[in-house]
Amino acid sequence: MQAANNAQFYADCLNIRPLVVVPWLSEDQLLSLEKRRISGVDLCGNGVLVAPGLSVFRTGTRNKFPASRPLKRVYDGTSALVGRVFLLKPEYNSVSEIREEVLARGGTITLSTVLRAVINKGKQWELVDCENPATGITKFKLKHRERFVYAEELPRLIAAIEAEENQEIKDYVLISLYTGARKMNVLKMRWADVDLDNAVWTIPDTKNNTAQTILLTGPELEILQKRFDNRKKFDYVFPGTGTKSPHLADPKKGWHRILKRARIENLHLHDLRRTLGSYMAMTGASLSVIGNALNHKDVSTTRKVYAHSAHEAERTAREVAHQRMFAKQEEKENKVVPLDKSRSNVEF
Repeated sequence: MQAANNAQFYADCLNIRPLVVVPWLSEDQLLSLEKRRISGVDLCGNGVLVAPGLSVFRTGTRNKFPASRPLKRVYDGTSALVGRVFLLKPEYNSVSEIREEVLARGGTITLSTVLRAVINKGKQWELVDCENPATGITKFKLKHRERFVYAEELPRLIAAIEAEENQEIKDYVLISLYTGARKMNVLKMRWADVDLDNAVWTIPDTKNNTAQTILLTGPELEILQKRFDNRKKFDYVFPGTGTKSPHLADPKKGWHRILKRARIENLHLHDLRRTLGSYMAMTGASLSVIGNALNHKDVSTTRKVYAHSAHEAERTAREVAHQRMFAKQEEKENKVVPLDKSRSNVEF
């Protein structure tokens, strides 16, 4: 591992103990670091600690990404961009230089937050004794996505979904839209977690590290019952077709077909989740009901859904007011008093 070699080289030069920080460490790489007496930590929570008088400790956190997936596909999110930037050069002259590398690659994650986590972990393990070097660095201003399916787009989207010939993609998108569940939770949906008799889907592990219970409605039950009756594999609701993943991996191509057919641009699969919350708000659902339905851990996230809906409600109210204001009245009510044309001077 080149990162381990670099860490060992500079540690020897500075007479300090080496520490490797990379996006992901496999079990074999952890064992290799352990044998070489090099500490290491990755962005998935795996790590190995080597310190005098202490036994080697390796976290029990399971890697949240399949090890078979190519690194460039696994770490295409902004949180992993920082880890990749760390690997670009053997050393950086300042934290600001690292920040510029992240900015140049379109990153938006707050670098100081990542560094704070690394420094705090180093202090906990008694590997470092210094203050956070990112103190005083200007933080990125994160732009929260607010897109959802607008009222004029919804009929076209539904028609495009119904016209999709791939039944797997069609059912997946419909379940995503109906339930508002997160993308990976729907992809990894298991029959063992679905109770068709009682119309309940239990998600044992979510992004918030908590279980979520979704009470299924008629359309969802109809789709799931049909899939259950015609299933050929008994583990996942949306089983994989190849050997790379046991479940449906990424319906990106099918989703693009649907958007093209519906003539809709800039709409992500995750926006379907926001769409359900927005329409729940438009129909009078409370903040707590929407938060529970979408498994929001932070109430501020749910408030953003209300903000989207408020804008649409405001537009609708104005349109109704315009119709009333400019509606044509009966002819007798439309008569105006004619002006005296003999007067040449018009006062303004």
